[in-house]
Amino acid sequence: MINILFSDIPIAVTVGLDHYSFDVVKGQIFNGIIEIIQGLHNIHFQHGGVRYGYWIHQGSNYYVQYNGDTESFELKIEEDATKYENILESFKQRGTVVTYPKTQDGDMWTPLIQYIKWDQIIKITQSNSPVVFVDSSMTTREENESLRNVLKNRALKENDGDPRFENNNEPYLEYTLIKLKSKAAIRKGHEMEDYIDKTYYFNEVIVKEYYNGRLNLYYSELQFAYMNTILFGNYGSSLQWHSMIEVFCFAKEIRNENGTDNDVVHIIDEILSQQLTMLPEEYVEMLLNEAMWHKCLLDSYQGPKLLKTREIIKKELPHLLRNSQIDHIANNEMDKGEAEDYIQEDDGIMLPPIDSDNEEDDGPMVVERLIYR
Repeated sequence: MINILFSDIPIAVTVGLDHYSFDVVKGQIFNGIIEIIQGLHNIHFQHGGVRYGYWIHQGSNYYVQYNGDTESFELKIEEDATKYENILESFKQRGTVVTYPKTQDGDMWTPLIQYIKWDQIIKITQSNSPVVFVDSSMTTREENESLRNVLKNRALKENDGDPRFENNNEPYLEYTLIKLKSKAAIRKGHEMEDYIDKTYYFNEVIVKEYYNGRLNLYYSELQFAYMNTILFGNYGSSLQWHSMIEVFCFAKEIRNENGTDNDVVHIIDEILSQQLTMLPEEYVEMLLNEAMWHKCLLDSYQGPKLLKTREIIKKELPHLLRNSQIDHIANNEMDKGEAEDYIQEDDGIMLPPIDSDNEEDDGPMVVERLIYR
C-alpha cells in the first residue's frame, strides 16, 4: 500500500488524490491519506489559482511538506522506513489520517490510466524523479518553441537581448508532435490523398516511426494528455488530446500487427467513452473543442465506429451529433420532435467525406492547430 502523510496545513488548500478532492482549511489537523492501492496515482493541490501535482507509481513512504519560499506543497520520500512507520502509527492512533476511498460501484480511476506507462511519463515530462511534477501552466514543446521564436524575433527586431529568450528553460511537456498538414503528414506526390485521409500519417509516421510500432504507446499518451487536462486544466495537454483523437478519426485504415483493426477501434472507443464520462462539467466549455468533436463524429472515417463514445455524446452533448440537415429539416415544416427523431435515426451514418463538393467551400480543409472559442 502507498501512504502519503502531511505534517501540517499552514494555508487553506484543495487537496486531490486521483479523481477525488476535498478542501482543508488553514491549521486543520490533517495528516494524510493512507492505504492507497499500488499503481499509478496523482496527488494534486490548488490554492491561489494555480493547480499543480505529482505523478507517482510505486513505493509507500511519501510525505507532503509546505515550502514557504515557493509557496507550494512538495511531495517527498522518507528514506528512513522505521521513522516513517512510527509517525504513521502515531497519526493512525490520533485518527488524523483518512483511508483511500474504496468504492462499491467499481473502480473509476483504473480505466482512465490503465494504458499509461511510467517510462512514457518520464519521457514526456523529461524527468528522472520517482515523483513527477505537472501544473496548469506548463506548456508543450510546440508551445515552448513558438514562445522562444516570438521572443527571439522580438529581440532581433529591437536589437537587444531579451532575458526571457535567453533564460527560457522552464520545464515543458514533450508530447509527440502531431501536425495534420505538416510535411511529415503529407507525402510529395500524394498531396490530395494524404490531405484527406490520414492513414499514412497515423500508421507509418505516428505509430511506426514515433512509437516504434507500439500502438500501446499511442493509448498511453492519449490517456496521459487527457489526465493532465482534467487534473490540472492544462491547455497544451487539451490540444494534444484533441490532436490525437483527430488524427485517428481521419485515418481510413488502422493497421494493427498484433490483432484486427476492430481491436484498435474498440480500445480507443473504450478510452474515449470513459474519458467523456469523467470530463468535469466546467471543462466542457473551457477545453472541449466542439467543432472538432462534431467533425470527428460525423465527417470522419472512424467516428461512426465509436459506438460507446457516441452513446455518451448523445446523452451528455447531443448537439455534437446533429448534422447540417437539422436546419433544412426545421425549415421544411417538421416540428422540433420530428427533427430530433430524424437526427437520432441518422446519427450513425457517415456524412459525405471532407473532400465532397460544396459551393460554400473552397476545398478540403484539415485543421493544423486546434482553435478554442
